[in-house]
Amino acid sequence: LIRAGKAVVVADDVVGTSEAARILGMSRRWVDNECDIGHFKTAHKPGVTERSQWKIARAEVLARKGMEA
Repeated sequence: LIRAGKAVVVADDVVGTSEAARILGMSRRWVDNECDIGHFKTAHKPGVTERSQWKIARAEVLARKGMEA
């Protein structure tokens, strides 16, 4: 979302592993594993603990599915 003179981050820009799994028709465990081995280039863990959940750019998930973002 862009506003005159000010960029605004939209929460829908990233998805968690459960949402990515739903979009891709795969299990959440499969998406977690793909993130662990680096197959999702935009995957990151925003928290500082090991239990932090992966976040992936929605555009990358949709591109992998073959849809436009």
